[in-house]
Amino acid sequence: MKKIFLVLSLLLCSTLLFTACEQKTGMEKTETTVTSEDVKEETGEAFETAKEFIEQEKEEYVKKIALRLEEYDKEIEKLEAKAKGMKDEAKKELDAEIDELKQKREAVGTKLDEIKNASGKAWEDIKSGTDKAIDDMGEAIKKASSHFK
Repeated sequence: MKKIFLVLSLLLCSTLLFTACEQKTGMEKTETTVTSEDVKEETGEAFETAKEFIEQEKEEYVKKIALRLEEYDKEIEKLEAKAKGMKDEAKKELDAEIDELKQKREAVGTKLDEIKNASGKAWEDIKSGTDKAIDDMGEAIKKASSHFK
């Protein structure tokens, strides 16, 4: 019971103290006038910050896709090495899949170049197509690798 009374007393005291401080700082506030120049300056700063953020996102995305392409290039090289050791129909089939993978790789590379050259938010429009293309390529590599073990 004493603990509850003590806690309530502390709570009441802190509330009164907080209210008194709030009233004091409220009296010290002065009005400031915001000019159109202030708005223009802050808008310009916000625009530049947003632009830098979008550019950073784009750079990170380009690096991520480039790394995946490097991994996929290595997988294609492994498949090419495997195809050299094959004969007849199996070799033809694997060579055809490798050609298809190289076409997909070229398409992703083209999209990546488009993103690198895109300005502002335009790269985000290209991003979804690039995501789909790189995912398709990954699935095709998995399929070819598992089919020709």
